[in-house]
Amino acid sequence: MHDTIGIITQTNGKGGKEGSQTAYQTLPWDWSLKRSIRFSSPQSFDWCSSHLAEAECMGLAMFAGMGSDNANRNSQEESNEEKLNRALLSWSHPEATCPLPPAFVATMPVEARKAIHTHLQVRRQEWQEAFASLYFMLRTNRCPSFYFKLNSQRMVVLFSGPGVAGRGSSETQGHAVIARSTRGLQHFLSENGVKFIMPLWSSKGNQEASGEEAKMLDDLERLNPNRVKRVKETEVVDGEPDSLLFIDGAEPVHALFNLLFNYGVSEQMDDVPLLLAPGPFKHARVSSIKLSCSKTMQAAADSEEFSEAKASIAPAKDKRFVTSYKAECRPTNPIPPWVVWRLAEVFAKSQREYNATFETDPLSNRLNAHFGMADLSNGKRPRWETRPASSVSSVEAKQMAEPPVLKGLCLYKTVCKRGKYVAKLSL
Repeated sequence: MHDTIGIITQTNGKGGKEGSQTAYQTLPWDWSLKRSIRFSSPQSFDWCSSHLAEAECMGLAMFAGMGSDNANRNSQEESNEEKLNRALLSWSHPEATCPLPPAFVATMPVEARKAIHTHLQVRRQEWQEAFASLYFMLRTNRCPSFYFKLNSQRMVVLFSGPGVAGRGSSETQGHAVIARSTRGLQHFLSENGVKFIMPLWSSKGNQEASGEEAKMLDDLERLNPNRVKRVKETEVVDGEPDSLLFIDGAEPVHALFNLLFNYGVSEQMDDVPLLLAPGPFKHARVSSIKLSCSKTMQAAADSEEFSEAKASIAPAKDKRFVTSYKAECRPTNPIPPWVVWRLAEVFAKSQREYNATFETDPLSNRLNAHFGMADLSNGKRPRWETRPASSVSSVEAKQMAEPPVLKGLCLYKTVCKRGKYVAKLSL
């Protein structure tokens, strides 16, 4: 469990809440995807860019075998360079987005269009094999969670195993969360037998917009277009954070998988969806996130981030200036939570203190909401546990199994001092 030390609430000066600061013994697990992360510290990050071949090789070897109790080396024996190289790695598919838009392909010669069409067919077939492999690894308890991201349709789906994030109705059933939805998507899911609930919308006391009700309203509107009046609150929820859908149970989740398995390679899709996972699967590639390091100088009066470090590091004659070292990653694909957590833990050991700022993908900012909690009537919560060949460590598995402590908020900024984290949260 995460031990909370204290809570400080800040306002934006206009009477509205801007965010809250909460102190934790360990960095809380944030299920939202991040677009970028920037670390700042009074200690240098130069060691991060050393690119030692041995460290890269050992980091990759530990990444491929992490979570195994029979690994030749444990995390205590790893150097900071090896831990960093391991933390920056993740599994994804496809390797890159399709470089040629359909409108451009239409203007190409016939032979070139045939070659591209053949390439796309192979690409779609490999994606279906990758998606099926990843899904069945989840069903057999070899992968705790993975992300399905549709860029063109602005949709993020989080598939999770039994008990992950404290959610789910039994030990043998998984669940899925669609971060944002529209009435069109709700109708589409309902027509294809995918049962869902809208826990955040109904929790407000509003009318529950279930899939059956959405279909009924559409049918009535077609029959009597002049006599059916839509409720404004139901329309407003389209695409909003509270339009989150929760699919729980083996059959509904499998129905969602079947639907997305075919929809992901349909002709209306410009490219196949992105898959992100903490462990290997068929056709997956090891994606390495690039970390850019820099050094900046700024006036001491303008920087209050590292007040304790100023006196201990800066010479007396340079007290007017503060040296700040930065390490930033801004990849093309979103950064999954396991990479965020591993990086934070690495820098907690290597830097005496640091400050991290996160940019959250807005499509995923409600994945930390507290809903769908497992039934504790029997006194036991279903929990995902690592297997010998699992791709996550036992510590990470414990973090994933706990109910979201962020209660619907996301990490915006965190300061780590002496192994303690003070996190600033935002919507």
